[in-house]
Parts: sequence; C-alpha cells; structure tokens
Amino acid sequence: MSFAPTRLRHFQVLLLAYVLSGWLGFALGALHHDADLIALWLPGGIALIMLLMLGWWGVPAILIGSLAVHVPLIVGHLHARQGALYLGTLALIDLLQAWLAMRAWRGREARLHAPLIRRTHDLIWFWVQVCLLPVAVTTPLIAALQSTMHLLPDQDPDTLVRQVLTLALAGFGGLLLVAPCYVVWRDRSRWPWRSLPWRTWWPSTLICVVVLAAFWFYPPGLTLVLPLLLAKTIHYRWPGMAVSVLLVGLACWVGTVLGFGPFVDTSAHLAFVNLQLFLFSTAVMLQYLALAHEMLLRQHWQMEAEVKQRTEALASANARLEELATTDELTGVPNRREWQRRCAHAVMLARRHQQPMAVLLLDLDHFKQVNDTYGHLIGDLTLRTVSRACQESLRGSDSFGRWGGEEFVALLPDTPLEDAQQVAEKLRHAVSAAQIKLDNAPVPSMAVTVSIGVARLHASDADLDTLLTRADHALYFAKQTGRNRVVLETELPADGPRL
Repeated sequence: MSFAPTRLRHFQVLLLAYVLSGWLGFALGALHHDADLIALWLPGGIALIMLLMLGWWGVPAILIGSLAVHVPLIVGHLHARQGALYLGTLALIDLLQAWLAMRAWRGREARLHAPLIRRTHDLIWFWVQVCLLPVAVTTPLIAALQSTMHLLPDQDPDTLVRQVLTLALAGFGGLLLVAPCYVVWRDRSRWPWRSLPWRTWWPSTLICVVVLAAFWFYPPGLTLVLPLLLAKTIHYRWPGMAVSVLLVGLACWVGTVLGFGPFVDTSAHLAFVNLQLFLFSTAVMLQYLALAHEMLLRQHWQMEAEVKQRTEALASANARLEELATTDELTGVPNRREWQRRCAHAVMLARRHQQPMAVLLLDLDHFKQVNDTYGHLIGDLTLRTVSRACQESLRGSDSFGRWGGEEFVALLPDTPLEDAQQVAEKLRHAVSAAQIKLDNAPVPSMAVTVSIGVARLHASDADLDTLLTRADHALYFAKQTGRNRVVLETELPADGPRL
C-alpha cells in the first residue's frame, strides 16, 4: 500500500505533534518532580486523530510516537530488556486506547450514516464512549504496568488509586480537548474562514489579556474568560471553540505548574484536579453551545433556502398565470384582452402626436368547413399556421393578437392607409402560401385563405373600439364580396355593409 504525499505529510505532522505534546507534558510534570503528574495527556487525543485521518497507517504512527515519548523517561531506570518490554507494552496500551476511541467514533457514524459531532445528541456518545470508556479501560493497565515495573514511588493502594485517577483525568482531558480539532479539519470546507470581519477578533485579544491577568495579578478574574469564550464560539462556531478551549487549557496548565492562578493548592494533585474540573466543565458547556448554535444556523439556512425556493416557485406560478391570462394558449399570441390593453395606449399616443395608425381585422375563409371536414385538431393546426405566417410578415413594432375564433387582429403604428393596404396584401399572400400538412387524407396538404378589413385612425375616433368597428365593417364587406381579399374602410358603400 503506497503512501500518498498528502497522507505522508499528515503522518509527519501528527507524529511530530504527538511527540512534542508528550515531551511537553512530561516536562511540565518534571517541574513538580513527578513526571507522571500530568494535567492533560494530549497525545491520547492526537492518537485518535491519527487513526481517523490515516487509517491503518495511524498504527505505526502511534507506536513510533509512544516509543519516542517514553524512551527518555526509562533511561537509567530499567534494564534494557525490562525497558523494551515496558515500552512495547505501553505503546500497545496507547494504541488500544486510540483504537477503542476510534471504534466508538466510526461505529456511531456507521449507525447514523452521518459524520459524528454534527448534532447535540452526538456529544453524549462522544463524551462517554469516545473520551471516557477507552480511558477507563486502559488507565488501570498503565498503572498496573508501572507498578509491576516498580516505577511508582510507593506501592501502597492509595498511591495506586491516586495514580489511576491522575492518568484517567489526564487521558480524558486529552481526548476531550484535542479530538474536536479533528472535526475542525474534517469539516474545514464548511467554516467561514475568510468571511468574518476584523472586529470579531476582539474576543481572542481579550481572552489573552484575561488569562494573563488572572494568573499574574488577580486569580478570580479568570471567570471573565467564560463570556469571552462564549463570544468566540458564537463568532467562530466550532473551530473557534475547539482552538480557544485547547489554548486556554494549555495556558492554565502552564500557569498552574509555575505556581500562579486560581487553581494553585498545597497539593499538586488537588491543583491539577481543580484545573481539570474547570477545563472539563468549560469544554463540555462550549461544545454543546457550539453544536446547538450550528444546528440553529443550519435550520435558519434551510428555512431561507425553502423560502427562496417557494418564492421562486410562486413567482414562476404567477408568471405562468399572467401568461395564461394574457396569451392565447393555442397560438401563443396575445389574446383579445391583452391586445386591447396594449393597443389602447398606442392609440392614445398616436392621437396625441397626430401620427397615422391602421388596424387590420383578419378572418379565415370557410374555417367551419375545415373543422367539419378534417376535425378540430387540423383546425387548431390551421390557426397556429396562420398565426405564425402573419407574425413572420409583420414588423416588430406591430401588435398582433387573436381576436377570437378564427379571427385575428393587427395594429400598425405610424402607418397610413395606403401602406396598411400593402401590409394586408402581404399577409393575405403569406396565409395563402402556408401549407397545412394532413395525415391520412386524400391530399398531403391544404391551403386556406383570409379576408382582411382595414381601417385607419381618425381624429374624431373616441377610442380603439371606434376604429375596430370600421375595420369590422370592412372585413364583413370583404366576406360578402367573394372572400380572400382586402377591403379598406374607404371602399365601403355609403349605406355600409349588410351585417
């Protein structure tokens, strides 16, 4: 199995972090003349991250890291064979703890079919199954191993119990504070790293000031760090919480070891227990708040997405309704109501600016015969064909619509009567040239004709209806005088057509 460059880089970084954090823990413990007195065993959390990120490659990383961390401690204390046995057994115990935590993590994800630590109810499982139980299983093994190798200063039961408690709290703290950093890396694409304004950095600055002041000047002031951590959690969500709690924990640990701060006690063990209780309660509270805040944000975004989706659907439905209300469904041209609405304004402008205007009223000849002979489907096809032929023959500024039944209407702005006659003839020829294909008929196609009445706008016209009435009279006169022709309003007899 090959090692990809990215995985190799992760392997190196995690191994270095494991070794350095282990040496840091023992170095701080040595300041109390007891290398085993450690407040937070950070390598335990890093070992879990190794297995989660590297898979089986995490096994050698944990074994190598454990050996590198513990070798300096046993030099001069154990013989070579005893030392090798102790180091090997301790490395296997460290691996067992990480494997138990990883198994609980992955098992929960497999049952939920979702990543762990995405919902608040995941935290109980994380605290108990991932952080507490693996430590509870392996800590007695470590204490028994140290007792067997005579590495404990006293072999009485009280010392053994105290050692188990110290190791358990340190291991639990390491998993509780370090494992959330894996979630930061795993979900790195979900966090708004660059979208936060500079002013949200103020909690970080104040946290540093409060921690320094609490450990060097006024220990009770450390309580002020809690609202600042809360602000950090709100602004930076889970990453801000995880990193801040880990750094505050390290700072408090160093300050307590140096003899400063509110956790200092006559007993080093009690001082570390005080520190651990503060860190554990703070971490548990902020982890829950971070996930609760994250869930509220997701619900808010989901609601916004649903509202946007429904708004778009409503707008689409309204547009469709408007189209149905203004468009003839069969031919796709404006219906009578919409055409009148558009043209009424055009007539008003033409009268105001004294511009010529004409109206064409078209009626298909013998359309009832087409329906009776070929059926309504062919009749509908005929209407669509005629409509398309007319639209292709008109200008973009002309308004064309379906008047009703087999009748169509066109408004020609800035067009005198003579030009309107030419347009009407153009439409008549275009309709006559259009072929309607027929299926299962004696002939493959047929042609239809159209009669057209033409009227122009008069200064005395009160409205569009007056103009349409004259065009209607001209149309009926065309019907009465042979069909398939264009009749101008000026060609009407003095007594008008017989309707």
